[in-house]
Amino acid sequence: MAVVGCGTSLYMAQAYAALREGAGHGETDAFAASEMPPGRRYDRVLALTRSGTTTEVLAVLDRLAARSRRPRSPPTRTRRCPARPTG
Repeated sequence: MAVVGCGTSLYMAQAYAALREGAGHGETDAFAASEMPPGRRYDRVLALTRSGTTTEVLAVLDRLAARSRRPRSPPTRTRRCPARPTG
């Protein structure tokens, strides 16, 4: 599994990856979205973004979606949660 994010979301991705691996749920890599290796294949990719508009994260999701339309690629699903006001 890979987890990607930028800024604070990257730190959350790194923490998640360490906890997931530590709990024995499989190898988990964390990357800054702009640094995710384009040729590496993962069963799952979790993209973390606070705003849902981070350019680098959206680019990774677009690249994964394009790749999933090819034969023998795992399907790509995205789910965006609406921003909740704080305070």
